[in-house]
Amino acid sequence: MSDQNVPAPFAKRTYGGVSGEERSRQRRVKLLESALEVFGTLGHDKATMRDVCAHARLAERYFYENFANTSEAFEATYLQLSRELFETLSQAVSQISDDHSMNKAAACLKAYFTFIKEDPRRAQIMLLDAPRLGHNNIHQDGSTMGEYARFMVGIVRAYQPKLPASVNMDLVTTGLIGLAAQTGITWYHSGFKASVDQLVDHNLYAWHGLAHWLDRQEAQQPQAV
Repeated sequence: MSDQNVPAPFAKRTYGGVSGEERSRQRRVKLLESALEVFGTLGHDKATMRDVCAHARLAERYFYENFANTSEAFEATYLQLSRELFETLSQAVSQISDDHSMNKAAACLKAYFTFIKEDPRRAQIMLLDAPRLGHNNIHQDGSTMGEYARFMVGIVRAYQPKLPASVNMDLVTTGLIGLAAQTGITWYHSGFKASVDQLVDHNLYAWHGLAHWLDRQEAQQPQAV
């Protein structure tokens, strides 16, 4: 997918009582909505700048007012979805009144799978294309994967506040995230055949196993004299 050079910025004049800045903001919102549709249905590799512009009913120059190329438009779409998902997960966990990590994990998983099922375009972008394009490194600067990993660490620490030094939390959190992502992909390709509750149950077994493993790790630590 190759794009042309970005044209010079346009003067942002007031027109019809609407400022140039507001019109520019509205165009960006429209382009992102169109990018969600185009990338979510065609996939990253087949989508083009012209597809996004045609769906948004905007001239190409407005695309380049916001994005250097289609890859940048994809990045913006993915980041917007990631923010929406993170807010959804945070809200779900905040509604759990007790500190039991299994209840928080279940609420988080249910919110995650519901978020994907509500709009299958999200699965195409977040589960299929984004990881293939490098969005699976928790240590990358500004990585949304890193945000998810830190979020998971908080849930794990609710169960075991003092994690033994032998526990590598990078391996733990990426394992849990990977399980949710891969079962989500299988679920998506099946046409969401299983229920959300079934998906949650098939992910919680890993959390139950983690809890038992953490208990064993703690029990094996040398006791202070």
